[in-house]
Amino acid sequence: MWLIRLVRDLLIIYGCLMVGRGIALLIPFEFPASIIGLIVLFILLSLRIIPARWVEFGAEKILSIIALFFIPPGVSVIQDMDDIRLFGWQLVLAMAIAWLAMVLTIVYLFQWMEKK
Repeated sequence: MWLIRLVRDLLIIYGCLMVGRGIALLIPFEFPASIIGLIVLFILLSLRIIPARWVEFGAEKILSIIALFFIPPGVSVIQDMDDIRLFGWQLVLAMAIAWLAMVLTIVYLFQWMEKK
């Protein structure tokens, strides 16, 4: 039974990714299909078109192995250490700006949601 549930959950998540890929092909600018897919999944869950229990089990399984997804980028960072030494301050500045933008967006969205 758990295998059927896992397959169902992963197919729903994968379906949202495929819808995201389709939308990414239609829009006139570059945007990551995976992010669009997550937004589609979020909308479906928020509007309760898809019950959360339909993706909960699969999402838990994916999250339990998420560390494996960071191994290739980690190896790549170590291999590109010369570039990091050369452009280190620019990378730190870009990360700081991105972090600040993210925090301000979260604060703004939280305040907006509290007003509703």
